[in-house]
Amino acid sequence: MNKLSICIGTCFIVLALTSCGGVKKIYSTEPLQASSVSFNVAGMGCPKCAHNITMLLDRVVGVEDIQVDMGTGVVDVNLTGDSHPNEADLATAVEEAGFTYKGMNE
Repeated sequence: MNKLSICIGTCFIVLALTSCGGVKKIYSTEPLQASSVSFNVAGMGCPKCAHNITMLLDRVVGVEDIQVDMGTGVVDVNLTGDSHPNEADLATAVEEAGFTYKGMNE
């Protein structure tokens, strides 16, 4: 009976830890090589959402000409200068704006 209680208790702890934020995806820290990139964002529903994402992406070194399509959730950015951002920089900016970064489009 004691082993069963320990097993059940362990299961509850594991479930609690994995449901509190889950596993955070780690994005590439290699500088992006393209002159423009497109990625998906979840959670946008109004022009203020697009503005918030644009404002935070505009702070990322090497990003300019940000286009946000709220209908599709696609964000297009042009990359300029010698120092291009990496995917982790873009994901962090999106998440700091309060939205979910869903990954690069091919």
